Amino acid sequence: MKAIIIGAGKLGYSIAQMLSSEGYDVIVIDQIEARLQAVDEHLDVQTICGNGASGDILQEAGVYHADLLVAVTEGDE
Repeated sequence: MKAIIIGAGKLGYSIAQMLSSEGYDVIVIDQIEARLQAVDEHLDVQTICGNGASGDILQEAGVYHADLLVAVTEGDE
């Protein structure tokens, strides 16, 4: 199953860790490269740097084939 997580803060990281351990193919999207580097270093997931509200970024992540989309950002965009 495929999951897309928008937001690589503490909550997004925890969700990515949990879903990855359960066998999900996880993609994490965030605009802050440093957060994505921490995710890359510790989790077996894919990352995309960009705005998770952008249609182009969501298409790049494969949103149309995702089973789960979780948005856990600081903004309400």
